Amino acid sequence: MFDTVRNNSKIMMGLLFLLVIPSFVMFGIEGYSRFTDKAAAVAHVDGQKITQQEWDEAHKREVDRIRAQMPNVDPKLLDSPAAKRATLEQMVNERVLAVAAQKQLLVTSDARLARDLQQNPVIASLRGPDGKLDMERYRQLAASQGLTPEGFEARVRQDLSSRQVLAPLQASALPLAKQTDAALQAYLQRREVQIQKFAAKDFAAKVQVSDVDLESYYKANAERFRSVESADVEYLVLDINSLMASVTLPEQDLKTYYEQNLQRLAGQEQRRASHILVNAAKDAPAAERDKARAKAQELLAQVRKAPKSFADVARKNSAMSRS
Repeated sequence: MFDTVRNNSKIMMGLLFLLVIPSFVMFGIEGYSRFTDKAAAVAHVDGQKITQQEWDEAHKREVDRIRAQMPNVDPKLLDSPAAKRATLEQMVNERVLAVAAQKQLLVTSDARLARDLQQNPVIASLRGPDGKLDMERYRQLAASQGLTPEGFEARVRQDLSSRQVLAPLQASALPLAKQTDAALQAYLQRREVQIQKFAAKDFAAKVQVSDVDLESYYKANAERFRSVESADVEYLVLDINSLMASVTLPEQDLKTYYEQNLQRLAGQEQRRASHILVNAAKDAPAAERDKARAKAQELLAQVRKAPKSFADVARKNSAMSRS
């Protein structure tokens, strides 16, 4: 077989060429196309592009975050075009703030970053009783967001820089001219107010109310005169265990009570006996009496060997049992 291949090497190379080249054309170009699609720009911020791959990865992290907070959310809502567009808009906003912070030279120092991380309640929960940070759990926290600890800290640093861009805008306010005029006029306005008091006692004598009027008003407003039903209950709990715990009986009192009630506490002695009867008449021959005696001795030895079998032995062998 190897001789055939060696003698027809040119033919074999031609066959391999025909098999390999089409496969490369069909699969290699398609893989290259997918790679270029992932690298295609979906948005530009200050000359920097956001690629399709970055968008997909950011949306995946956002979906994982939402599912961790709301496990019962419908997956179709998270995979909708609107949800993906919201992720892209968030990425654009973050890039815009990052560019603004860079142009305004708003840099977050290491001390500011360390202070923010120390005040973060999530990171504070990763500290042990000795106050030291559990680095393994810290790496797991960063990995849950698809980042290394260094990448996580870089993201926090970028967020702090972005806040410096928004802080002056949020703290400032530019009132409109109409708003300023309205506030100024309200401050400069002057008004005259006259007060007239009406005392109830001055009109009480002039009011005449009949029983019919009172009854009609009561029926129309019965709920206003209804008070909440209540009851005062007192009860006494007799707990025998609690009473027993509070009672102490000296030994002398017990002895005295026993001596005074000896007749009532002492019972008559009783005994209960059981036997196995092996019958032999008085006038029976000596051989028959010897036979009965031998049987009785045999049963006695059997019962002594196994006392618990007495009832069963008596039931089977006694001529008459009595207890």
